[in-house]
Amino acid sequence: MTRYDVRPSTAADVALLEAAMPSRGLDVHRHFHDEQDNGDITYLTVWADTEPVGSGVISWLGPHLPPGALDTHPELKNVGVAPQWRGRGAGTRLIRSAIDVIRDRGCAGVSLGVSVDNDGAARLYERLGFWDTGVRETTAYRYPDDDGVMQDVVEQDRLLRLDF
Repeated sequence: MTRYDVRPSTAADVALLEAAMPSRGLDVHRHFHDEQDNGDITYLTVWADTEPVGSGVISWLGPHLPPGALDTHPELKNVGVAPQWRGRGAGTRLIRSAIDVIRDRGCAGVSLGVSVDNDGAARLYERLGFWDTGVRETTAYRYPDDDGVMQDVVEQDRLLRLDF
């Protein structure tokens, strides 16, 4: 079984993250690293030896839902694992580490949104103790596909929560 290490990203990690999980010109890894430097987030990276295989963001500003929805629970967001590493424990290790970081800060719990059609991720979160709050959120965004063509997406997420 592969041993994974999880730690906050550093400036030196940005290029490695981009190579392992390309953001197709959006420079998301640099953006998240800069936000981490501002103290708004913690940008965690999961490593298999010297290779970054996934990452996730803890937003200390709370979820991007209506004010007061879960203001005592930071949001875990942008959780992703490189396709070739999925189903091998990297995502579980990343989420458990994020939970530990949040708990160590004295927070009451953690919230996250998962797409209503991402059953695999939802099962993982529920296995780790998250429960469905019944809150739904619709988000629209654009991203460049593998051919560089901009795609418009409307995503509906269900809000999950874990209380400590």
